[in-house]
Amino acid sequence: MVAAKIVLVAACALIDADGRVLIAQRPEGKSMAGLWEFPGGKVEISERPEETLIRELREEFRVPILLVTHDLDAAFAVGDNMLVYEGGRIAQRGRPLMVMRQPVSENVARLFGYSCFLPAEVVKLNPAAGSGVLRFLEREFACPYIPGSLIGDRLTVCLRPDELTLADGPGPNRMTATLAGVEEQPAGVRLRLHTDGGMTIVVEVGRPQWEAAKERKEQYIEFPAGSLCALRTPPALKE
Repeated sequence: MVAAKIVLVAACALIDADGRVLIAQRPEGKSMAGLWEFPGGKVEISERPEETLIRELREEFRVPILLVTHDLDAAFAVGDNMLVYEGGRIAQRGRPLMVMRQPVSENVARLFGYSCFLPAEVVKLNPAAGSGVLRFLEREFACPYIPGSLIGDRLTVCLRPDELTLADGPGPNRMTATLAGVEEQPAGVRLRLHTDGGMTIVVEVGRPQWEAAKERKEQYIEFPAGSLCALRTPPALKE
């Protein structure tokens, strides 16, 4: 007995304003010639069904496609541009990475996993080098250039736990902190760390990194320059 091979496919129905459904007849020379089919195709390895549909529709029709989803991974995988809706209105639009790195509000930032919001001041700006310096937590941190900002502007820094890390000692963009809690996660641990000023910073690290760091008497949080995201309008601070 030969086991049947299962092939995962994704298809959709395209229906126009008059209720007509688009189907196509498979040509002679192809497998299952003469049968009718909907637009779609085989789901490739590591591909989501919605990615398959969008890829196939782009190849066959070259028409604009609007994917409505709450799945950010899918939006990044298939979206050329992203629209973020809030309260029935477009809160922000742009390329997915740009929207993620330059959110216009705390709500948009939270959508992308930013969970810590700290008051900050612009100390230096270097447009030519695409860099700047922000002051928060009573220290100065290198950051990407912040378009539209001036030295002295007060902003809000947004932090994503998975983009922060633990360092083995003092250095640029680092500060000491006291461990307040450890939460196990599938791929690592989620750490709650208290700074000298009483702020709580959440850091997510892999289990090997935590195993190497957990015996240290003092922990050092590293804020990679590229991980610092700034909001021009300071929202109410939330942890």
